[in-house]
This record gives sequence, C-alpha cells and structure tokens, in this order.
Amino acid sequence: MQRRRISVVALLVVLCLPGRSQAQRVYTVKIDSVPPGAAVYLEAKEAGVQGYTPHTFKLKQGSYTFMLEAQGYQPFARTVKVAKASTFTFTMVQNPTPAVLMVKEAPGSSAAGAVVKVNGKEVGKVPVKVTLQPGRYMLEVVQPGRKPFSQWLDMQEAEKRTVVVNLANAAPGTGSLLVSSNINGAEVYIDGRKHGDNAPTLVENVSPGKHVVEVRAQGHVPARQEVTVEEGKTVKVNLDLVPDKAMVAANSGTLMVLSSEKNAEITVDGEARGKAPVKVEGLAEGTHLVEARKEGFEPAEQKVAVKKGEFQTIKLVLKAMAPARKSGAIRVVSPVRGAEVYIDGALSGKTPMLRHQLDPGPHFVTVRKSGYQDLVQTVEVKAGKIAEVKAELKKSDSDAAPADDGKGKDNKGKDEKHRDKKGKDEQKEEHSTLGLSSHGAHLVPPSFFTGDLSLGFPHLFEGRLAAGLFSKGLIGMDGGVEFRTYGAVSEIGLHTKLRVLRRSIFALAVLFDFGGGGGPSSRSTIYSNLGVVASLWFKKLVTFSARAYFNFYTDRHCPEKAESGELSVCKNPTAAGIKDLTASEMRERFGGARFLLSAILEIPIHRRFNLLFVLEGAPGQGNRRAYTDPFAQIMPDEDPAIYGRVGGTFKY
Repeated sequence: MQRRRISVVALLVVLCLPGRSQAQRVYTVKIDSVPPGAAVYLEAKEAGVQGYTPHTFKLKQGSYTFMLEAQGYQPFARTVKVAKASTFTFTMVQNPTPAVLMVKEAPGSSAAGAVVKVNGKEVGKVPVKVTLQPGRYMLEVVQPGRKPFSQWLDMQEAEKRTVVVNLANAAPGTGSLLVSSNINGAEVYIDGRKHGDNAPTLVENVSPGKHVVEVRAQGHVPARQEVTVEEGKTVKVNLDLVPDKAMVAANSGTLMVLSSEKNAEITVDGEARGKAPVKVEGLAEGTHLVEARKEGFEPAEQKVAVKKGEFQTIKLVLKAMAPARKSGAIRVVSPVRGAEVYIDGALSGKTPMLRHQLDPGPHFVTVRKSGYQDLVQTVEVKAGKIAEVKAELKKSDSDAAPADDGKGKDNKGKDEKHRDKKGKDEQKEEHSTLGLSSHGAHLVPPSFFTGDLSLGFPHLFEGRLAAGLFSKGLIGMDGGVEFRTYGAVSEIGLHTKLRVLRRSIFALAVLFDFGGGGGPSSRSTIYSNLGVVASLWFKKLVTFSARAYFNFYTDRHCPEKAESGELSVCKNPTAAGIKDLTASEMRERFGGARFLLSAILEIPIHRRFNLLFVLEGAPGQGNRRAYTDPFAQIMPDEDPAIYGRVGGTFKY
C-alpha cells in the first residue's frame, strides 16, 4: 500500500510538469493524392522521395511543406500545419494534352518549301506538323518574292488543326511590321493612327521609309520606337510597357512588412516578395495573406485588408522552434500474456509490449488484468535507451479457492445454478446480437452498438457507428456518426432513425441524416437526407430493408477566386466537355434534390458480424456533377445514378 501511494504521488508530479508531453507529441499524418501513387517529398526535394501516396509520416507539431510529383501531372506543393493526427488528400492537376498543328499548301499553289514560324521561331518548311501546348500562337509562312502569310491561332487541349496556305505574290513597293509587347492586347499605333488589331499583330502594306510604332495599355506608360521599313521585308518591333506608378498608386495599396527576425522570407498571397523589411507595392484592394518564414522559427502569418491609396505597416512575430529532444522507450514483459499496460494513464498495449517515442524523464506504468492484482511502478526513461519493466502479477484474493466449511454441498449447488443462469444469459445475448441490424427499421437496441465498414460507389469507403438510444413499445430510436470519401471530397455526418411501427417481423422507421465535408482547393459539400425505411426480419436473423428518401445537397467544386491546385475544369469548362456553364458559373455552388430508392440485405455470419449489401438508385434523374469525371477522376463521364456497396457490420 505504501508503494502504491508513492507511485500515485510520482504520477501527479509527472502530469504537472509544464508542456512536457504536449510539446513532444508525435502525430500520424497520412498524405494521399488524386491520383494515387505520386512521389512525396518533405520540405526539400534534395532529401529524396519519402514514399508514394498514400504514405504515412510520424511528425511532431508544426508546419511542413509537402511536394508531390506524378507522371502526366503538374508538380504540386502545399504547406500544412500539423496539430493532431490528420489525413491530407491533395488533388493534382493533369498536364494538358498537346495540340497538333498541320501546315499544308493549297492545291495548285507554290507554297511548298516555304519557311514556317510559330511565335517568330522557325519550326520547319511546308508541309510540316507541329506539336504545341494549349495557348495562343502567331503562325507565319514566308517565302522570298511572295506576300507573307500570318494568322493568330488559339489552340485548345488535344486539338488537331490543319491550316492550308496559298502565298500570293508580294505587293510591290511595301513592307510589313510585326508588333509585339509584354502586355498582350496593348493598342497599336502607326504614325499616330490606331491599327485595327491589338498586339501582337502583323501590320501589312506599310510604305518603305521611317515610321513611328507606339503601343498603349491602361495603367502603363506608352512606349514608342522609330523603325525603317524596307520593300518586301518584315520588321519586328517589340515594345515593353512599364506600369504608370502614379496610376498604380492611386488604384492600389502599399504594405511595409516588418519581422521580429531579420531577413525573414516574406510572401504575399503565396508570391515571394523579398526579405524583411520589405515594401510591397501595387496590391489590389481587398484581403491579402502575408507570411514570414525563417529557418529555425515557426512560420507567422497575418491577413491584411488593403485599400486604394493607403500605406500600411505590419510586423510579423516569429517564434523560435523548440529544440528537438531525443526520445526513449519502455518495454513491459510478464509471465501473464495479454495484460493491459497503461503509461501515464493511457492504454498503450498488452504484454509483451514495446512503446517508443517517450520523453526522457519519469513515467507512471500500470499493468492490469482481470483476476490479478494491479502492478504499479514509476519508470525513469533515458534518451536513446529502453527501460524494461518485468511485471510479476499476483492473483487477486477473490480468485482464491473457498475453504471447505462444511457447506460444500450447498456451495456446489449455488455454483451450478450460477453457471446455468450465466449460460442462459450468454445464449440470450448471442441471440440478440445475431439478428442486429444497423441499416433497417429493426433498430439497434439500447446498450448495443454496431460498426459498419464498406466499399463501393460513388463513395469508395464508408464507415458508420450506430447505437441504440431508446425503445419503448412501438417507438424507438437509434443514431450515430458516419464518415465517407471518394478521394476528392471526404464527409462526416450524423444519422438517426425513429421507429414508428413494429409488427412481429415487420418494422417502419423515419430516417434523417445531416453532414458535410470538403477537399483541397476550397471544395466543400453539405447534405441532408429525409425519408422512410421498411424492414422484414426473416427468422429474426436476416434483415431485408427497402429505403426511400430525398437527398438534398449543395456542392462547391471550384474556389470563388482562382487559386493553385484547383481543378482544370474551373478555368476551362469547355475543354472538359462542359458546354452549359461558363467559367464564372463554375465558381458558384451547385445545389439540388434527388429522390433515391435503396435495397439493403444484412446477413448474420456470426453473433458479432454481418455481411452487408446495398443497391441504390436515382431513377430518371439527372447528373449530380460531383459524381462525374470532370470533378473527380475516379468517376465515369456521366453519373450512372446506380450505386452499390459491399461490407460488414461488427455488433456489440
């Protein structure tokens, strides 16, 4: 007894040590991606590949930068904060499929052998095939003594286009100007007169001699250049426009960013702006995220509201990271296998057991098993070493055989009655759990609970917990929580059923579900279900249920404003095959309601386990966009409106 009192005091001392266990707690962090199999880098690519998604890390609290690479997809990087066990699923953007341009001569023309240029770079001679990334290009075909051919091309992803050229004889006595600028769409002026097309553009039929070329763009200082045009030749003019500081200052704000640590790297909305102290000009009116980073310090960030014409000063305070401490371990062995081991009050496993990642210092160890006396011991853990506990458990006095006091026969009779009663109770419990249903109108009874794990479509994985809440006559209720995911979005919700009718093998209940979730790049969803479920109970074992309900949902697939990592369909819905929505409409929420019918079969295999089969559909109803390929790569091109699940139910 004295030893136990000393150990309890030691436990209180350990628990009162400030911040010891919290500061060094190690969390399990799972990194996944859509698609899976991406190479994962942590903090720096120089450290090499750490694994392939899905991959699990053991990390302490703090901020970490993960970088993902996969063939056919754009490189991805994201900084996250680790403060608990977490799963991060990142959606990667697929590289666009190149476009193919074929340049051919018109029948009967003499364009064969003419030089073909794309954006001023020679790519071959007619006929020629060129592979291009999606974008805007200037195509030129030139041949001595003939009028140059030029055309602007907007090439789409995976597009195949053929351009047929016929070079006419060059107009005598004229030349041409190819005018470009660092600002696409800048207005072009030749000798003070506005040209009909904006930069970049080809100005033809220009008389030989000197001309003044000028480009203008709002918010920039006009740029001009005097050039000499020669007969039959094309002069290239590239004019760079610089911002008009006075106009920029009047239509934007300025931030002076200070830091508690010199030379901290400053970023604004993810864009590097230099080292603190730094002056950031030309910020658009609105809210901006300012971050400061420096090796050895925890990142600091602040949201700042910027207004036109205003100058603000902010200071970010960086906190030094706590120095890394080496950890130790505790090994617990005992002649009694399967005894529960508690370290500092938390269940850590069963004997024999080895627990790593423990802070150096005293720890309170308890070894416990039914029928034995608890062993309580204080263990000193040292960095890089394993402290061993040998638990010699003693049987408790209550398990000792009773002395024969002359009433042996009476005691024997009582023991037999006790065993008979216990056997009946076990049979009753086995029968009650054997027929448990977690999805039907025959509810989970009070004091019982079930756990479901299933795979299927559209949600790849689903986990549910259900527990009985009350049951009184015809009326009863159960409820619980659920988690489900299809990779791009993960959801968590609440579900409940209220039984309103029970007749022998038949039962009827009202169901209600509510939940929501999200994914990368501001993706989110909210849903609720309202309907009824009717169940038949065959021999009070197998349960068949029919379910009818309305599903109300609201989904966001694209952020309100463009950001890195967003789906490619957000920027260009037409290229993804969506022709009924504009890019601005893609950034709004999608909501709707659907009527679904379900058939559910629950077959008991054991008093602790059921097989589960679910078939569900939304007959005659349109797409839910979340279940289509442009919004989740694992989905088909069209929502089939027929879904299914296979899994199991654990019953207790």
